[in-house]
Amino acid sequence: MTRLLLLLTLLASLVLSSAPLAAAQEEDEEIDVAAIAETVLDVDPEALVEALVDPPADDDLPEGFVSPPDGTPANADLAESFQIPESEFPEAIASVSFPFDTDPEVVPGLVSAGYLNYVVLEEEITDEQLDEFREGAEEGLGTPEPGIESSVEDITVGGVDGLLISAVTTQDNVSAVVQLVALPVGNTVVIGTAVVADQEEIDPAEIQTYAEDLTLAGAEYLGTVAEEAR
Repeated sequence: MTRLLLLLTLLASLVLSSAPLAAAQEEDEEIDVAAIAETVLDVDPEALVEALVDPPADDDLPEGFVSPPDGTPANADLAESFQIPESEFPEAIASVSFPFDTDPEVVPGLVSAGYLNYVVLEEEITDEQLDEFREGAEEGLGTPEPGIESSVEDITVGGVDGLLISAVTTQDNVSAVVQLVALPVGNTVVIGTAVVADQEEIDPAEIQTYAEDLTLAGAEYLGTVAEEAR
């Protein structure tokens, strides 16, 4: 178990050093991210941050993810690696993070977890800022650790363009995957991350799906919070 946590922490450091932004491949027709973005932009950014106090309810999360009962995730040390500071985004006014445990019947792995990050900026996120995020990610992944395969891809989630940052490794018969999907929603970057480590082979595409689903759920929750804060 310790080796698995070390692998995931290593991957977390690799991914987070690359300036967080990512995205997914299949659109969810039920969630209109562009409409949510309009709602978010109608709210004062400071009020939005103040409203992002509690994590989404379990019923609002994708299948396989649950909020820790006491607020402390099963792998607390790992969770700290996925807290994205607002300093990663020069124009951010706040960064809010929520860790989630997983249901082993749904999400595979001896160690697995999910994370939502909300990075709130003063103004609507522009295409240029998205390009800057991508460039930072590519620079950060330019010289990965030996044995780690990493990539940055443009993808579309819920009809909105974002980025997918992926890191995969297998060492000493232990595989670990981090898939980070980030989506600009108005003035907020919603970042969903799924991490899995196991002694069995892991399909990165499956883990990406979890990250996409978590990101979309995070965007929908952001819209709900924005509606209440208006």
